Amino acid sequence: MKTILIGDHNSPHLYRWAGFLEDAGIDTITIGYGEAVPQDRYFYRRLIDRSAAVRTLFGKIASFVKDIHCIATEKPDYICVHFLTFRSALLILFSPRPAILSCWGTDILVDQPAARGLKRIIRGKALGKSRWITCDAEAVRQSVLREISGPASKVKIIYWGVDTNLFRVPQPGRSIALEAAALRKELGIPDKATVLLSNRLAAPNYRIVDIVRQFAAHVRDTNTHLLLRIHQGADSSYSAAVKIEMEKADAQARERIHWLDRPMPFAEMPSLYGAGDLVLHFPRSDATPVSMIEAFACGCGVLCSDSIAAYKTLADDYQLYRIPLEKLDDSVVEEALALRSRFADANAATVRKRHSRDVTVRAIKALFDSKPSSEP
Repeated sequence: MKTILIGDHNSPHLYRWAGFLEDAGIDTITIGYGEAVPQDRYFYRRLIDRSAAVRTLFGKIASFVKDIHCIATEKPDYICVHFLTFRSALLILFSPRPAILSCWGTDILVDQPAARGLKRIIRGKALGKSRWITCDAEAVRQSVLREISGPASKVKIIYWGVDTNLFRVPQPGRSIALEAAALRKELGIPDKATVLLSNRLAAPNYRIVDIVRQFAAHVRDTNTHLLLRIHQGADSSYSAAVKIEMEKADAQARERIHWLDRPMPFAEMPSLYGAGDLVLHFPRSDATPVSMIEAFACGCGVLCSDSIAAYKTLADDYQLYRIPLEKLDDSVVEEALALRSRFADANAATVRKRHSRDVTVRAIKALFDSKPSSEP
C-alpha cells in the first residue's frame, strides 16, 4: 500500500500523520510547503519540498503541475491531504487517484463557513469527491456532514494519538521529573511554584495575548507563574504582540511570566509538561488539541474554554476545568489544581485507552483496507 501525503511543512501535525501512516505499514511520500524542516524523529523514504516554488503565480502553477505529475507517476493507492485549503482542494479534484482528506478544525470550522464564491464551491466539491474524510472531533465531523451531500459513512473520526511510552506521568527521581526540574531552574521558576503552561502556536486564533493580559491582571498569587512556549513556525508579528503585552504587565506579573524561546526536541517534550501543573487552551476554534492529550498523559491538569464544542466532548472522557478565559483568576487556579490532584492518574489511563498512538495506527490501517459503503 502506498500513499502521497500533501500538507504544510510548518505543521507538526503533518509529521505526526506521516508517522501514523508509516507505522501502519503504508509506504509514504510526503509533499510539503513552507520553510520548516522535518522535526526530529520524523524521517521518510521521500520528502518533497515545494517551498522555493510557490512565491509567484507562475511558481504556484508550476508546483501544482509537478504535484499532479508526481501523483500520476507514483500511482499511489490514495493521496492523503492534510488540511482543506483551496490548493489542496484543487489537487483532490485534479488527481487521478482517490483521496483521503484529514480535516483539522480551522479549515472546516472557520475557513469553509467564511469562504465565498469559487473558493467555497471548489472546497465543497473536494469534500464531495474525497473517498474518505477523517476528523479528530465530533464537532468537526458534524461540520463536514453539513457541507457534503455524499454518504455520512465516509466521514470517520480517528483520534490523533500520542506516544504513551514517551508521554507519561513523571515519577520522583526518574528522568522526566529531573529534566522538568532542570527546565524550571533554567527559566528561574521556583521549585514549589504553580506553573500555568501555554503550549500553542503564536497565532491570533490561540489568544496568547489575551492569556498574558488576563494572567497579569487577575492571577496575582506570587506562587503562580505563566510559562509560554511558542511553536516553531509561529507568526513573527503575533509573537511580537505577545512580547509587547508581557512588557505592559506590572513588575510583579512580569517576574512570573516566562518565555521558552528555544527549539525543544520532541523527545524532551515530556519534561515541558512535567514542568507545568495546568495547561491552558483558550482558542477561538479548535478540534482536539494534541497538546491537551499529551498534557493528560503526563499528569497535568487542563484549563480550557467552555465554548469549544470539542472540549465539551472531551469532558465526557476526561476531568478538565472549562471556563471563559475572562474568568481566569486565583480562585479558578486553586479549583483546577484540586481537580488535577484527584484525577491525574485517571486521565492518564484514559489517554492510554482512547488516544494512544497504537489506537490511531490501527484505525488508519483499517481505513486503508476498507471500502466506502457505496462501493461494491
